[in-house]
Order: sequence, then C-alpha cells, then structure tokens
Amino acid sequence: MKVSLNIRRKRQIRKAREPVIMLGRSVKLVAEVVSTNWETDYARKLEEYALLGILEYWIADFRGLGGTAFIGKPKQPTFTVCQLQGDDYQQQQYRIG
Repeated sequence: MKVSLNIRRKRQIRKAREPVIMLGRSVKLVAEVVSTNWETDYARKLEEYALLGILEYWIADFRGLGGTAFIGKPKQPTFTVCQLQGDDYQQQQYRIG
C-alpha cells in the first residue's frame, strides 16, 4: 500500500524504492494528502491502516475535496487526526476559523 508519508521506528527502517507499508506496527504515523481520489484516503485506507494496527493516521485535505459525509458542510480545507483506539480510529477534525 503506497502512502504519502510514513514515520517508522529507526531500527525498522529499510531502504525501499516505494513508500510501502509492510509491517503496520513498525509505523508510528501515516499522513495522506488528499487528491481527487479522496474516497481512498477517507474510507479504504482508514480501514486498512486500522487493520494493520497503525496508531495514528493524518488526512490533510487542503483543498476541501472530501465528501460532505467526511468533512461536513460547507466543504472547506480540513485536517483530520485519527488515533487508533482498540480496533477503530477516533477522529478529530481541524478547520480554519
């Protein structure tokens, strides 16, 4: 699975050609910058990262591209912090203003 940014424990970093997650518990944080395929960042990756046991997932939607079910109305730039609690993420959203 490709990601925009991931942060791992130093001892578990290996040289890689692609930013691919192989072992979820080695990853401290994943951050995605939302583009036109926003459904992947807000739904599919959220579910997959939780299954991998990644403790924190950030979604940076600088252009307000996500669906209103995910970022609310009116659509506006949104930064979402997802923290794994048990099997699911608890989400906190931040907006300008």
